[in-house]
Amino acid sequence: MRILGFEITRKRIAEGEEVHKNGNTPVLEQSPVLTTRPPAIVGKLSDYLEVFSPAACYRNYAFMFHNIAEVQFPIMYVSRRISSAKFVLRKSSDDTVVWADSARGLKDRYVANIIEKGLLNRPNPYCTFKDFVMDSFINKFLFGNMYIYAYADKDNGRLWETCNEYYVLQSNSVSVDTKWSQYIGGYGNVTYRYSDAGVQRVIPQELMYHLIDLPSFSSSQYGAITGRSRLDALKYPISNIIAVYEARNAIYVKRGALGLIVNQTRDEAGSLALSPNEKDAIKKEFEVTYGIGEGKSPVAFMNRPVTYVPIGMSISELQPFEECITDAASIAGAYGVDSNLIPRKDNPTYSNLNTAELNVYNSVAMPELAAWLDGFNNFIGLYDAGYYIDALWDDVAILQENVQRREIAKTSISNRCANEFKSGLITLNDWRASIGKERVENELYDKTLIEMSADELENIKRIGL
Repeated sequence: MRILGFEITRKRIAEGEEVHKNGNTPVLEQSPVLTTRPPAIVGKLSDYLEVFSPAACYRNYAFMFHNIAEVQFPIMYVSRRISSAKFVLRKSSDDTVVWADSARGLKDRYVANIIEKGLLNRPNPYCTFKDFVMDSFINKFLFGNMYIYAYADKDNGRLWETCNEYYVLQSNSVSVDTKWSQYIGGYGNVTYRYSDAGVQRVIPQELMYHLIDLPSFSSSQYGAITGRSRLDALKYPISNIIAVYEARNAIYVKRGALGLIVNQTRDEAGSLALSPNEKDAIKKEFEVTYGIGEGKSPVAFMNRPVTYVPIGMSISELQPFEECITDAASIAGAYGVDSNLIPRKDNPTYSNLNTAELNVYNSVAMPELAAWLDGFNNFIGLYDAGYYIDALWDDVAILQENVQRREIAKTSISNRCANEFKSGLITLNDWRASIGKERVENELYDKTLIEMSADELENIKRIGL
């Protein structure tokens, strides 16, 4: 028998061996204390709750991502939208896009061939740059740390030119090692250890682009440079979801008897119980004539007075779906995803979905990618060369629809302002302010048509207003 990690067995008593003083019960013998943690077993709520153990959080966060849809959904939702951008090379001097096939300058063509046709095409032999970006953010959002390894011998400040392969390392396989005892005032001698198939690779700090999601606020030397996952704060919503799934599964799979057949026959003493023969007769009659299958009747007729008492638990009584939606909204909210975007039976209106998705792009995807690109450009030394990788969102349909709507609204406002200006109600600066333009420091622009002189009116006519 196994109790709390110990194997408890009953010891055989050999002839002449001692027994307990209070009787002849054999002595119980316990096995040695376990030195390794037993493997996780999926199936019980207690086993799921152990995923929040700090010693196993990385392994279990990966498990939750692959097995709990409410955890995977917001991470994939945001990561996919971040990677939907179009990545281009720009020149820092004038922010123009540089293409390898059309660049005129020798340096522009040289840099574009390395970045546009190389890095932005395939950062390594196994993925495209979009996959590379998405994998980076999945690791960041899931584990709280993102590690990108520049596969090179050393960093001479020009990784963009000397390094041909970049890899997103699995965050749960990377550990940080420091050689300093105080983390305040010193940030050197940091190395990263990546474990892969039992082999450790020691990576110097200059070859690793490390980005954290949330600060750990730890006073240890490692806490200063390592991050925490947002899932750390979602222990109870995730636990509730697991419990709901287990409860629903128990009802579907192990629900037992749905109800009782109760005899309604009575005598002077009260109700009479069904005899064993009567029970067998009812059971046989129901299974043969009214059970599930072809040729069976959905209505049963009994030759004795009986009633049915339901005892099976109903899923509707537990209200698990409401609980799941509430907890899923908490998880999605931690990643900036509106609850309206969570797949559900009663889908919100299109306008609500449209607004919610635009908010994800404007408040989450774009700022996250901008910060990532800024750090990555600096890491590979592209800023120092006078170039940088930028993201364009021209191919995202919902953003273009929003731009078109803003332009239509802007045109409508401008037409209204034109009529008001011609009627002498507003000034030119009022008009400019209504369409989002800056003020013009000119006396003419602060007058209405009624306040203008004849010469000023002629100037307005020449402008075409």
